[in-house]
Amino acid sequence: MRFAFPSLADGQIGFAFDSMGLSGRVVEVSDGFLEFQTYGDGLVQHSPEYPIPREHLTDYLFSLAGFLVSRQDVAESIGYRLRPDQRADLIAFAASVIFTETAKKQRFYSLAERRISTSDAKSNDRRYERIENWMDGSPDATARLLVHSWYGPWEHFQVRYAVREWWNSTDRASKTGYGWCQFPAIDLEWTKDTDVARTLNHAYEAVLLAVDAADAAHRVKALTEEYRRRLPNEVIAQ
Repeated sequence: MRFAFPSLADGQIGFAFDSMGLSGRVVEVSDGFLEFQTYGDGLVQHSPEYPIPREHLTDYLFSLAGFLVSRQDVAESIGYRLRPDQRADLIAFAASVIFTETAKKQRFYSLAERRISTSDAKSNDRRYERIENWMDGSPDATARLLVHSWYGPWEHFQVRYAVREWWNSTDRASKTGYGWCQFPAIDLEWTKDTDVARTLNHAYEAVLLAVDAADAAHRVKALTEEYRRRLPNEVIAQ
């Protein structure tokens, strides 16, 4: 799916989302997050589209959120591409994978199985990986465990966002000694400015809320239609 929408901050450019973004292209954010020059001519494209630079991501996400509110059908279609893949149970398991120097045997973990094992047979099991000494249960280690080799910058951000949301909603900040989890943009060294990082988080939150609102509206419609089908015909006719 591809669609265009206006920028909230810059009338000289337009944005586009392309779920079939070209893979393998070197990008600062995502090959599916695009922009083009409009020179103030609405959404008329006056240049080839190109991946957005990182400094435009906040505006891109806020602009996308506004567009999705007005087009709930689109929000329903692409919601799976915008939500983080990492569920709370997976993040909790990743945070529990901790290297122990006093362990008598090599330990292995499997994200798919949500298991930790000391069995030597796991060294040949592709579902399992060795627990390395950098795996200390910190927010950074937890995020690194959840990142796949094919992830791009945007997927890295989503993982960090999901870990932060989970971490700061639990008591791990006080129990582990690692404190509160930092904003993803700071962890990823996209910025050193806390306000910039916080605003980017708010932009992504706005997108997720727009997607959730579309899902909720769809559910309300489905439940209402189910109720209408059960009503007597004479009641519906009124």
